[in-house]
Parts: sequence; structure tokens; C-alpha cells
Amino acid sequence: MDIYSVGLWAAVAALLCYGFGDFLAAVGVRKVSVTQAMFIQKSFSLCLMLLLVLFVSNYSFSATGLMWGFAGGFVSYMGTFFCYTALKRVPSSIVFPIVNTCFLWSMILGILFLGEDVTLLGVLGSLLIFVGTGLASLHGSIRMDREQSLGIVYALIALFCLGDSFYVWTFFRRFFGPVFGGIL
Repeated sequence: MDIYSVGLWAAVAALLCYGFGDFLAAVGVRKVSVTQAMFIQKSFSLCLMLLLVLFVSNYSFSATGLMWGFAGGFVSYMGTFFCYTALKRVPSSIVFPIVNTCFLWSMILGILFLGEDVTLLGVLGSLLIFVGTGLASLHGSIRMDREQSLGIVYALIALFCLGDSFYVWTFFRRFFGPVFGGIL
């Protein structure tokens, strides 16, 4: 299996994990506070990453790589905070379509600052995602109060934070390689 095929399968696996993870986050954030939900989620993620780094991969850390890693982690943390805060105010059927367009923002940043190529099909697909997100977020029968409107603002901030974090992680990956480099 070539590297491109492995990458596509990893992307499909990420799609399934993100979707199920979003559902679990929506359930969890309704049961506990935003900070408790974030602590639980980020602590578990940290434990898994430490296991991967310690037992699967052979990493040597550089100051520049760590800087990009911490920057990506901080922006991702802020994105998660705003996403969970939005979930406290607005239904997940509105929040997640908005927040998950963060990948479009990452793509735009990659094109502008990393010189990544984009095809006409890529642009058309991105436009379909953007339009689909708008349609999925429409709830004509729901009148939003101030709290719910604020939730939409938090979802939009989360979109940009999470999109930025994927962009910053690209720099981190340049220093350390993909996290699963030892596995795939």
C-alpha cells in the first residue's frame, strides 16, 4: 500500500473518530461544566499521546519543534474551549457543522502560507462543504435568544482556533514527522 492510500485510510478513520468524538463531547458537556469536560478530554488525550511517543515512536525533540507543538496545542485548547462553551448554549446540530468547517480554514491557510496546491475540484468541494454547513446549521423554527446567539459566536471562534491549530501542527509535523510514523 503506497503512502497516499495510507493517508486516505487515515483520513477516513479520522472522519469516523471525529464524528463519534463530537457526539461524545456533546453528551459529556451537558453533564459537567466546560472546564471539567475539557480537563477530562485533554487529560485522556495527553495520556494516549505520551504512550505513543514513549512506546511506539522514536522522537528526538528540538526547541523549534516543541514551540510549534505548544502553539498548536494552545490554539487547539482554545478551540475546544469555545466549542464546548457553544455546546452549552446551542444544539450540537448547529454547533458541529460550523466548528467542523475548521478544515476549510486550515486548507486556506495551507494554500496562502505553505504554498499547497489546490485544484478546481478541491475548490468546488470546499464550496459544497461551506454551503452544506450553512444548510445543516439552519433551523428555521428555532428563535435564538441572546445566549444562543452568543453560542454561535463561540462556535465561529472555535472554527478559527481549530483551523489555526491544524495549520500550526503542520509546522510541528515538519520537525517530528507524523505521530504514527512508527506504526504506518
